[in-house]
Amino acid sequence: KEINVFEGEEDAIPIIVDWHSTNKINSIYMLYKTQYMGLEKETILDLVSADVIEEDYYQQDERFTIAPSLLVKQYCAIIEHEINALIQLLNYSDKPNGHLMWGKMKAYVKQHQIKISCITENLDDILTDLHPLRNKAMHGDVISSEEYKIVQKYKVTLFTGISQEKLMLKNKKIGPSIEDIGKIIKY
Repeated sequence: KEINVFEGEEDAIPIIVDWHSTNKINSIYMLYKTQYMGLEKETILDLVSADVIEEDYYQQDERFTIAPSLLVKQYCAIIEHEINALIQLLNYSDKPNGHLMWGKMKAYVKQHQIKISCITENLDDILTDLHPLRNKAMHGDVISSEEYKIVQKYKVTLFTGISQEKLMLKNKKIGPSIEDIGKIIKY
């Protein structure tokens, strides 16, 4: 009925969970809670909501029954929140006391050359590419489907990268690893 998955500092005996849900949002939430363990709990539901809207209303209908600007707002808000959380984990001497808006956040990332180790793209370049779209969407300008492809290009690897980077900064480990599973299968 209820299973809690959490990160830890020690190796644990793996438990395989086969999850079935009749509620799509709940089902994807449970998947993302495991897949993106480093993301803030509050933003996982935001990410699930955006992905469900994209899949069910944006990608399925050639008339685009949902405006791309809505999705840009949602994904950029998640990115902004999570990059700010990442900045707080870095503990630089000039660490901001509060939330940085996109422009200041981007400048901070550039100044400190903040990287996300498991993605090939430069974080500063990603934030620079997304900044004009974020501003257009937030100020009510129309986002074309071509412009939205820029967000789609980055979103999966960026959320995975942020999640993993935050886990590394917290010295947390996700298990079982591929090696751990290999050991289990041998027995």
